[in-house]
Amino acid sequence: MISAKASFFTVLKNQKLPVLQRADGKEEIYLWTQKYLNEFKAILERKHFSAVYQPLISLRSGGIMGWESLIRGPQESYFHKPDRIFSFAEEAGFLFDLEKTCHEISLLNIGEMGTDQKIFINVHPKTVLNRQLDIGEIYDTVCRQGLKSGNVVLEITERQNIHDFKLLNENLHHFRKLGFLVAVDDVGAGFSGLQSIAEIRPNFIKIDMCLVRDIHNDPIKRALMETFVTFAEKISCEIVAEGIEKENELKTLIKIGVHYGQGYLIGKPAYPKPLVDEDLYFRVFRSTYNGNNQILKQAYPIGNIVEEAVCVDIGMEVKDVRVIFDQDDRISGIVVIDNGEPAGLVMRQHLDRLLGKKYGISLYYNRPIHIVMDRSALMVDEKTPIEKVSQMAMNRGKLNLYDNIIVINGQQLKGTVSVQTLLDQMTRIRVEIAKGASPLTGLPGNISIEQELYRRHSENDPFSVVFIDLDNFKSFNDKYGFEEGDRIILFTANLLKGVLKKYAKSIPGSIYVRDRRNSDHV
Repeated sequence: MISAKASFFTVLKNQKLPVLQRADGKEEIYLWTQKYLNEFKAILERKHFSAVYQPLISLRSGGIMGWESLIRGPQESYFHKPDRIFSFAEEAGFLFDLEKTCHEISLLNIGEMGTDQKIFINVHPKTVLNRQLDIGEIYDTVCRQGLKSGNVVLEITERQNIHDFKLLNENLHHFRKLGFLVAVDDVGAGFSGLQSIAEIRPNFIKIDMCLVRDIHNDPIKRALMETFVTFAEKISCEIVAEGIEKENELKTLIKIGVHYGQGYLIGKPAYPKPLVDEDLYFRVFRSTYNGNNQILKQAYPIGNIVEEAVCVDIGMEVKDVRVIFDQDDRISGIVVIDNGEPAGLVMRQHLDRLLGKKYGISLYYNRPIHIVMDRSALMVDEKTPIEKVSQMAMNRGKLNLYDNIIVINGQQLKGTVSVQTLLDQMTRIRVEIAKGASPLTGLPGNISIEQELYRRHSENDPFSVVFIDLDNFKSFNDKYGFEEGDRIILFTANLLKGVLKKYAKSIPGSIYVRDRRNSDHV
């Protein structure tokens, strides 16, 4: 914990207030006066700051990747806005004490997070370089919150140019040894330039909103973003696009392949930490599923994730079905059975809406359930590939978008799959595929090769495997560089595709090209 020692807030006597040099050559005293100095010291001593959290989402799955902690002062204070807080603290010599307090507040108020979710905490380079910085104290605060250091990203903010990268990296090295992650903020604006990335070698690169704004209408910005994504993947880093405010910006960033996004369209800073709107989740999911060719659509059958269904007979009255919902909050949908076969679906929210209408109870409460069930509910065979079911589910109307999916075997009920389960499984599949797929070509690697060989072997159909090796490829790549190596890989893949297309039209087959330069596969 931070002790509010008097020495923290001691201002040197006779210290002159900072001045501005005006264009006419005259000096002008800064607007902050002794009044503001005393107010700031009082706020800092009492830790009267609060943290709000802005979500970051994956632009490949739609899920929440983490939150950035942003600091606010007292509501009615001159120091409510963050730019005033930190600018004043830096000028008055309180930056280290301020950030130390803010880090504690951010960590203590974040609440529960998922195992892989992150909290981004802003850190000025001066704070990292400060001799009083106690890394162990920050680590202890993280542990007390039940978090791991891998959940915490130190977001290096640059309000001034960094002059001593060597010392900065030495101090960051101690954080990294404990498992903390590092991000470089506002790349493309201010002092956060390419040198910062090259010297700090961050886990995340946050692209400033000036390069995101209207990117869908600006080919130069799109080209820059594409370059950043390619560069980041070559150095095992990930891109966060900041300041997303328009739907077209979001779609363009997804199409480019940006890893994560942040901005008012995704969620405004709030406390407690906000979740992402479900409609946005589905919009991102649709965009990545339908438009991203880098995702290999595997034939995972929907039957693999089916769940046991709650069923009622077609003649049961509405009031009795309502009792089943009331007895178990976990039940979201009930399948209606007619002579042992599924005939329709009743979702909790639809039934509640219907009965909640004027005369709803008097009209339907004592009627058989088939009067109100959905006869056109999505019903699929258990062998249907999960990616096809996802497409069918996402193409339903908005009112039915969250309805359960009925899975059958012939005409018999196998079970149901919720939309949440379906999307979670698709996300897991995409992650697995991404681990073995190349950002260069999108072609599958070891994971997909093993799955395809297993599938063909289990079907007992004859097949052949041809292994083609590029002699001395590593030596070629070492001499001419990765870019020329990439060109050779793409040329090889396209050559093999052309040969198969021309000479083996009647022979079904797949092409898998493996890059043996490192652990990446293409």
